[in-house]
Amino acid sequence: MQAHQDIIANIGEKLGLPLTF
Repeated sequence: MQAHQDIIANIGEKLGLPLTF
């Protein structure tokens, strides 16, 4: 499921945090 990674990356970008799961 790559959608999960996309969503997390999107949230990280909005918050300005480098989130990588």
